[in-house]
Amino acid sequence: MKQNGFLLFLLAVCVGVSLAAGSLAIYTSAADVSAVYAGTHSFDLNAAVSVDVRPTVGPAAAASYPFEVSGSSLVGQPGAVDMTVFFGSTQALDEAPGLYAALVETTGGDRRVLKTVTSGDLLYEEACAFEAGDGVRTFEIELSYLPGAQSAGIARLAACQLFVTGTPHVES
Repeated sequence: MKQNGFLLFLLAVCVGVSLAAGSLAIYTSAADVSAVYAGTHSFDLNAAVSVDVRPTVGPAAAASYPFEVSGSSLVGQPGAVDMTVFFGSTQALDEAPGLYAALVETTGGDRRVLKTVTSGDLLYEEACAFEAGDGVRTFEIELSYLPGAQSAGIARLAACQLFVTGTPHVES
C-alpha cells in the first residue's frame, strides 16, 4: 500500500512539472503557442474556420502564431473581398498586465504591424483585402510584454480564438 501511494505521488509530481513546463498537451485540437512554435495554419476566405490558441509568453521572449490567408477559392467570383481577423478571449490580455497582442503582416518578408492591443480582443478589418483570385498573404499574431513592463514571469493565457473570414466588398 505504501508503494502504491508513493507511485501515485510520483505520478502527480511528474504531471505537475509537465504542466508547468507546458509540455503536456491536454487539448489536441488546439495549438500551444510559445516562442518556439513553428507551425503555420492556413485560412481560406471562402470557408470560415477558427482555431484555438493557448499562448505562453516569457518575460524575455515574444510568442508568435503564424498563419496564412488565401483567396484562391474566390477565383471566378467578381469583385473584391473584405477580410476580418479576430483574436482573443474574454479578458485574456487582462490576465497578464503589460502584455500586448499585435497582428503583423509578413507577406514577402516585410514586417508590417497592422494592429496592436493591450486589453480586450484584437479585431482587424480590411476593405478590399483580396481581389478575386489573389494569392496568399502571411500574418502572425505576436504576443509580448511592453518595454519596461513589470512581468510576473511566464504568462500562460486562457485559450484564445483566432478567426479569419471574408465577405464580398460592398461600396457605400
